[in-house]
Order: sequence, then C-alpha cells, then structure tokens
Amino acid sequence: MSPQVVATLLALVGVIVGLVAPDIVMAIYLVRQKRAHELADRKESEGKQHHDLVRLYSDPLKDAATSLRHRLKEIVEQKQAPYLLADAPGIPFLDYKRISTLYRIAAVLGWIRAIRRERSYLDPQQASPSSGRTAPRRAAAV
Repeated sequence: MSPQVVATLLALVGVIVGLVAPDIVMAIYLVRQKRAHELADRKESEGKQHHDLVRLYSDPLKDAATSLRHRLKEIVEQKQAPYLLADAPGIPFLDYKRISTLYRIAAVLGWIRAIRRERSYLDPQQASPSSGRTAPRRAAAV
C-alpha cells in the first residue's frame, strides 16, 4: 500500500474514533452516575424507613414512660400511695389507682418488648449480642 493510502486510512480511523469515542465515554459516565444516584436514593430510602420505624415505637414508649414517671413521682416524692399497701381500703378510686399503676408499668415493659422483637426481626445479628442473653454451654463429652 502506498503511503498516501495508509495516511488516508489512519486519518479516517482517527476521525471515526474521534466521533464515536466521546459518545461511548459519555454513555459509560452517565450509566455510572445513574447507578451512583440510585444507590444514594436507596440508602436514603432505607434511612427514612429506619427513622419511621424508630418513630413508630419511640413515641408510644415515650408516652408510656412519661405516664409511669408521673405515677412514680406521686409515689416516691409526694408519698401519696396508700393504695399500694396491703391494708388499703377497698375504695373504688384507690383500686383504680393501684390497677392504673400496674398498667403503666406493664405498658412500658410491653413497648420495650415490642421494640426488641421488631429489632430482632429486622437485624438478628445486631439484636443478639445486645439482648444480654447467652446460650448455656454444654459440657463436652469425654
């Protein structure tokens, strides 16, 4: 082949590469950028779901704890708890206060239990070490 034909072919290849390469590079860049945005959106969505789940349980737990705190303040600081004594009179209001106190304790414990159960469903590996329970060890057979 003559040098003029080789030079023409090289110029043609250069022009074709110059026209096609930017489109290919741009397409790859756009695909990567789209993937990065999708990952960021997914992480944001998961964070929002976690926040909503925490909010779902934290508000009732806070309300139950506040209610129990008021009752404990009445019992401990104000010393107004004759309804908790064994020889308390059978007045309906005092019965209500005693049952209400037990209910408030049960409500706080119930919400704590619900949070632990939900957490164990969402992430069992994370919930296991913090539950404070360890499986009993068995003696190895000799």
